[in-house]
Amino acid sequence: MLLNQDIGHLEDGVSAKIIRVGKGCNNHCITCNSCGKDFGNFSNALKKIQNKGNSEQVIFTGSEPAIQPGFIEAVKMSSNLEYRSIQVISNGRIFASGDFTKKALEAGLSEILIKFPSHKKDIFEKITRVPGSYEQTIQGIKNLKRRSKKFNYLFEAVVVCGIYITEDNNNEIQETVGFLEKLDVDEIFLINTGELKNIEVPKTKVPIFTLGFKSTNRYEDYVKKGVLSPKTTDF
Repeated sequence: MLLNQDIGHLEDGVSAKIIRVGKGCNNHCITCNSCGKDFGNFSNALKKIQNKGNSEQVIFTGSEPAIQPGFIEAVKMSSNLEYRSIQVISNGRIFASGDFTKKALEAGLSEILIKFPSHKKDIFEKITRVPGSYEQTIQGIKNLKRRSKKFNYLFEAVVVCGIYITEDNNNEIQETVGFLEKLDVDEIFLINTGELKNIEVPKTKVPIFTLGFKSTNRYEDYVKKGVLSPKTTDF
């Protein structure tokens, strides 16, 4: 999701604190609009987190915030301040480390939104432009699902995978969705900028949400509210 405001009013009128942080992602995705941008470090972000106001959610975004120094501490602070939901938008690779995953979940991370361009390694890494990113992202998803069930006793973290539809992956969206279903992800988010026409929403047992399709759902409502952009995305 591209979050256009520091405070977004999301589902059911819940207010979310948007925290942009990071400089330098470990992927170089051709679909990313944050490449080369410096969103600063967590020392500045902590002040925004502390100024909770009426916000009930924290969403960490920017340039791969999960790999930035201070991420775990920021999650802990958010949890101590009793934010209802603590989310991160990520490429998922850092979660290939079981130890990091355990620390992040125990700190209170409750939702992880992972960009997943394709079930095929060659297409996946053509889009991310990083060799080895395919295996690491898959392992990250597996770790999040397994360790969430094992270490979190009060809640089970939600894993959402986003497919940004391009000319490289648009012919195999159904197969990619099926692959993610086997990985037991909780939700799938399809993003179509409108450059490709007549893209069908795949069939799946997993809750699936769309942006830029003929059918509408709650994410389309976010666009109308100005929280999400219909053209570009951080997610």
